[in-house]
Amino acid sequence: MAVAPWFNYVSMMIPMTISTGVFEQYNQIIKDYLWNGEKPTISTQKLYDSRREGGLALPNVELYNTAFEMAKLAKHWASHGTNLG
Repeated sequence: MAVAPWFNYVSMMIPMTISTGVFEQYNQIIKDYLWNGEKPTISTQKLYDSRREGGLALPNVELYNTAFEMAKLAKHWASHGTNLG
């Protein structure tokens, strides 16, 4: 899935928060592609679960984006001498 790394890179580089509507559109595009407009045969959560747990191991870009935003905050705090520990 080549779209997820690109999406994550773009979301990491832009200096603003991405709205949840963008993630909903992304998820809808993925679902439309997988199910071809038909009724889904498995739950959305199973798309993101690991293969070991019976899922498809698709990346959850919303969680990746949250992690990138948290990394930016940690870097900012570290560069300004804020002690978090």
